[in-house]
Amino acid sequence: MPIFNTRVTSLYYEIRKARSLNYHPIPIIFLHGAGGNSASWFNQLAFFSEKFDCIAPDQRGFGRSESTTSKLTVEQFSNDLIALLDHLKISKVHLVGQSMGGYTALRFARDVPERVESLILSCSNGMIDHRNDPSLTPSFDVIKKRTENNVPWGWSTKSKKNLQLMELYDIIRNFNQNIISAQNVFQRRCVDLIASKDLKKITCPTLILSGEDDPLFPEKLLNKCASLFPNGRHMMFEGVGHSPYFENPEAFNQVLLNQILST
Repeated sequence: MPIFNTRVTSLYYEIRKARSLNYHPIPIIFLHGAGGNSASWFNQLAFFSEKFDCIAPDQRGFGRSESTTSKLTVEQFSNDLIALLDHLKISKVHLVGQSMGGYTALRFARDVPERVESLILSCSNGMIDHRNDPSLTPSFDVIKKRTENNVPWGWSTKSKKNLQLMELYDIIRNFNQNIISAQNVFQRRCVDLIASKDLKKITCPTLILSGEDDPLFPEKLLNKCASLFPNGRHMMFEGVGHSPYFENPEAFNQVLLNQILST
């Protein structure tokens, strides 16, 4: 079981070496959201490991990765990723971040832009500072209210009818036994924010994906976010909610592959 011990925690990660001899030299890093862990990426690991080395860590406090504190920060997540890649002697990566994982991906890209070949944020604004721009504000309060009332959120109408899919998602989410509250990452809204001016240094191809039925990061918000990057663009998946990688993995994988191969 691949475990990397840092000075303050231990990180579990899934790693898949490319099966083809004709493989691409730059690996893909998959960063999960607050409702997932490395197991969430099974569709992507199987698909992309044909020609790419793929790594999917359990972020600190999730899955099989430990946390010495319940106060998780995006800075911790990004520093953990830097330490893991240094340990694996990986100098440059394609970054894919889903929801909360997009926070880690954008923080990493801001701190060490020279190590990012391409950046893909899925249903995530990357925690761009929205305090002076209401058009960039995610609907956290709506989601919090639905969660408190035990109302499922984030799923498209089609996905809600797929009980097996929703059951699988819940099983994977329940692997997160050690986390006290994934929501504490979201509550730190003024701590880990990324200033829009800092996005100018992220010159790699940047793709921001949205789901048509995502109540947290709607299309209009993420389209605005994409416009803030020097080399950014936005794309929306129809008929999915907050988790296009999970709800329509075939379409999601093809979009990612096209983006990565175009860099």
